[in-house]
Amino acid sequence: MWTHFVFATFLVCVSALLMWVHQRAWRTYQSEGLDETVLDFRRRQYRRRMQSSAMIAVVGVLVVVSLAIVDAIITAALWLAVLGLVIWMLLLAFADMVSSYFHYSQIRARYVAEHAELQTRLECIRQRDGNGQSSE
Repeated sequence: MWTHFVFATFLVCVSALLMWVHQRAWRTYQSEGLDETVLDFRRRQYRRRMQSSAMIAVVGVLVVVSLAIVDAIITAALWLAVLGLVIWMLLLAFADMVSSYFHYSQIRARYVAEHAELQTRLECIRQRDGNGQSSE
């Protein structure tokens, strides 16, 4: 029984720590003066991560609540609710992963295009100036 309390306390503490970290990161992003698309990505990421972190605390509380319930049907309903929360957290994590993948893929594509443009300019300059050899 005390292990349930320890586990629940652990979940609530982890949740509080994660929420604090996400809050600090969000404040940092707000003060950095990011462009609107990046700030929108960070805002949606913050919302998903805060929601997941809060649900961890709710699961911790429900673990303790489950100890006080003696009716089997209510206990089953409670654990189905916990299962639903865990599935929702997994979906949020998957959404965060996919969103981050696409966001950083767009950034990488811009850098690759910029790199190609700079390589083309460099090649033009080399051809124009004789490949860096002096003309003396």
